[in-house]
Amino acid sequence: SRSQLSPCFATPADGGRSNCTATMADIKVTVQKSSGEVLHGPETMPGTTLTQEIIDVLPPPPEDHVWGIFFGSVKVTPATKLSDLADGELVLNASYSTAADKPPPKAA
Repeated sequence: SRSQLSPCFATPADGGRSNCTATMADIKVTVQKSSGEVLHGPETMPGTTLTQEIIDVLPPPPEDHVWGIFFGSVKVTPATKLSDLADGELVLNASYSTAADKPPPKAA
């Protein structure tokens, strides 16, 4: 049913276009390490912000390491929109691992 869909969705009646008439709500985002140290925020960002954009504003990780972003204990992909995770306020956890720990890209 429509009540389970996000406020912005495409329908055949829309010709596949989103039915949003306004921008998604802003979300207050804080990014912290497991120690509780705040790496970024709190900052109000559009719900359409991707987690990759959050990674881009974090301090650089140590050499040969990459940031990972987690919602609770679940790792989120760089293409995840903030609005897919929460409304209003959002606390994300960041940790880094060696780039070698990252799996190779999947073949297309």
